Amino acid sequence: MKINSKGGLIEIIPIQTGTVAVKQKFIDARFKNFLSKPDFLLDKIFTNHLPIWLWVIKHPEGIFVIDTGENSKVNDKDYFDKVGFFTKWVNRTQFKFEVEPNQEVGEQLKRLGITKDKIKKVILTHLHIDHFDGLHDFEGVEIVINKLEWEKPSFSIPELFPKWLKPTLVTTDKTISGGFNAFPLTDSNDLFLIHTPGHTIGHCSVLLCGTDLSVIFAGDVVYTQEQIQNNAFAGVNQNFKIAKNTYAVLKSFMSIQPTIFLPSHDPNSANRLKEMEIF
Repeated sequence: MKINSKGGLIEIIPIQTGTVAVKQKFIDARFKNFLSKPDFLLDKIFTNHLPIWLWVIKHPEGIFVIDTGENSKVNDKDYFDKVGFFTKWVNRTQFKFEVEPNQEVGEQLKRLGITKDKIKKVILTHLHIDHFDGLHDFEGVEIVINKLEWEKPSFSIPELFPKWLKPTLVTTDKTISGGFNAFPLTDSNDLFLIHTPGHTIGHCSVLLCGTDLSVIFAGDVVYTQEQIQNNAFAGVNQNFKIAKNTYAVLKSFMSIQPTIFLPSHDPNSANRLKEMEIF
């Protein structure tokens, strides 16, 4: 899919790095408070397998990659041996990953003819495993993350970060049109990291401002577009009050500006992008 911005013609390529099934109450909260987390931990019902999307943006200023997806070693018996007992238990019991080696981001970029030297930045929306666990394919590439997310993560697993990881920490202290707190990612000011907290306190999305429409790469603000349309919340949210405010800001922007909204686990995200379906 290609759109025009003031920076020039931009191409967006979706990449799916396998799938994940989670507890139903993980993505569909029964309680909107501290009870939501024990509620999904005790839930016995899993969702269908959901895609793990990441996004490649071919911009005149360079190639940007939003998130890195999951890698195929996640199901290895010893993969979580370096982490604490509870973290290991959570990742072994609460998620069901299906990722093949040829689905990893590095392999898919090779098939697209995209080498590391062509990538300007990798942008992480937040530090959950299915968003950072493809980092091993990006040594030597600038990794950008919100400073607040780095300093105050939620349910992250730093033991699985590559040893070489020294991200560029940025602050979303610039207010842009739409009321977003943002950090510009391009000199042409058409690609922004925007603070969309709730899922985690430092969670960010990426906003692409096109000439005629915008695209929001929403990370895990929600798991499907229908959730934000219906004001439904995920049980994994770190702060429901903040998440509610994030919904309001996003919906206010999208009610005025034609926008394609792309959550990272929505089965319909890639098709909405292809069809240029507006929120």
